[in-house]
Amino acid sequence: MNNANSVSKKTGILALAVALLFGFSPFVLDSYAEAKSRPSIKEVRGRQVEEIKLPIKYEKYADKKVRIKLSRTNTFTGEKVTTSHNRKLDDEGKVTLRVDDLNPGTLYSFRVRIKRDNGSSYSDSSKKRHGSTKYIGQK
Repeated sequence: MNNANSVSKKTGILALAVALLFGFSPFVLDSYAEAKSRPSIKEVRGRQVEEIKLPIKYEKYADKKVRIKLSRTNTFTGEKVTTSHNRKLDDEGKVTLRVDDLNPGTLYSFRVRIKRDNGSSYSDSSKKRHGSTKYIGQK
């Protein structure tokens, strides 16, 4: 009986090692690939009183016409606005989106989703990026 338990433990450990090696590794690689396949918003720049420039990158559709769905949330009021923009990404998958009609001195959060101009479904959302407009009179 003791010998049977020892064999059973070894078999269980071997099965666990195989599962970890083959069962979970593809999941981790898929998660990494999924994270790489979503668009990103680089550091917010070009802050003005009522506008912000968002540098966006999505290598998957480099040098293609795309539709960008931008979601912006005023972090003070919680007001959410979603807009669509037709653009062409450059050969590195980059484009800068100018977001205007913003309130002065306000913190916003931004997310984007992208699809091919003739595509039927959008990408996963980018990670949230925050940026604030300048106060009136701020240099």
